[in-house]
Amino acid sequence: LKNAPEKKNEDWCQDIDSASLLIKCLQQRNHTMEQLMTVLVKKQREYILSNDPALLQPQTQAEMAELLDVHESTISRAVSDKSIQPQNNKITPLKRFFDRSLPVRTIMCRLIDREETPLTDSEIAEELAEAGYNIARRTVAKYRAMEGILSSRLRQKN
Repeated sequence: LKNAPEKKNEDWCQDIDSASLLIKCLQQRNHTMEQLMTVLVKKQREYILSNDPALLQPQTQAEMAELLDVHESTISRAVSDKSIQPQNNKITPLKRFFDRSLPVRTIMCRLIDREETPLTDSEIAEELAEAGYNIARRTVAKYRAMEGILSSRLRQKN
């Protein structure tokens, strides 16, 4: 800046200010990601080590934002299009940690895998209620569709 021509001095000052702001924003972003990952790893330790979706602790982005004292949109941007690769070498999108339905869907899939005769959505809802997950029959149907599982009538073995 000392060597800048007088005509360029103001422009260079603005450029330095812009660069400083960019550096500050990048540092803040890195700090937020570090905090997010620290909290996430502590809370989801069992899931990360085992990769068993039933061990995933349900959590929302809003809850994480409150913990980190940032806006929910900051968490949304922080996890968007980002993944981790834990010890099992399976790449996991960060958004998966904020999918509250994943543990329920996992248990539902296990119920369906073990069924001797196809369970209806109502029966699955009852089984899930016994396991502590009170969800409606139509929610079971939605989760079943998300998992690509056919209805009980179409799952019947002929």
